[in-house]
Amino acid sequence: FSLLIIDTNENKFGFIVNEFVNQLDIVQKPLASSFKNHPFISGTSLLGNGEVLFVINPIKLINQKEKK
Repeated sequence: FSLLIIDTNENKFGFIVNEFVNQLDIVQKPLASSFKNHPFISGTSLLGNGEVLFVINPIKLINQKEKK
């Protein structure tokens, strides 16, 4: 397992992941209207092979977990 650490202005969070597959430099685009209100996705990016990459908003994901 690997650990992904996210450092915000207020807290640090760790996510355990199975593996890191790749590192990409992307340009994040706004969400299309059908996904605009999704609670955990903040944007999209188009990969070189034409696939769409959804960008997760980890802060919203963490905040949702803390509300439970």
